[in-house]
Amino acid sequence: MHLPKTIFNLSVTALLFCACAENEKDQNIENTQKQTSAPEQIEIVTSDWKGAYSGILPCADCEGIKMRLALHDDLTYHQEVQYLGRETEPQTITGSFAWNDMGNIAILTPAAGGTTTQFLIGENMVTMLDTEGRKIEGNLSERYILRRATE
Repeated sequence: MHLPKTIFNLSVTALLFCACAENEKDQNIENTQKQTSAPEQIEIVTSDWKGAYSGILPCADCEGIKMRLALHDDLTYHQEVQYLGRETEPQTITGSFAWNDMGNIAILTPAAGGTTTQFLIGENMVTMLDTEGRKIEGNLSERYILRRATE
């Protein structure tokens, strides 16, 4: 049985449209990854990222999360986290970190086990990323930035 020419043409058009849409989707993903990445930095310079960063992150059920993060040149870190309004003393987390393939994201792994966290390295700041390694979007996005500590 032969399909009428119109149905055949519509089928071919639909297939081409789907293929083009998928290609456009792949290009959009690639462009988004380029835009959300810091400038390409394959060689990591210690003085650019080593040091302490601090800030207060948003918290759903407290006044904020006070965080201080120290990155060391031996690829270890020390982090103090305090839930404001709930805790009087900060929790201390230590561990090691590795760089992503681009050399612009530090992936922190706690020594005691638990969830890894990721920070995009910028000039005199680090930005906490979501669990998928993407920048957090929305009204509070700027509050996920820790600034280089002066103390």
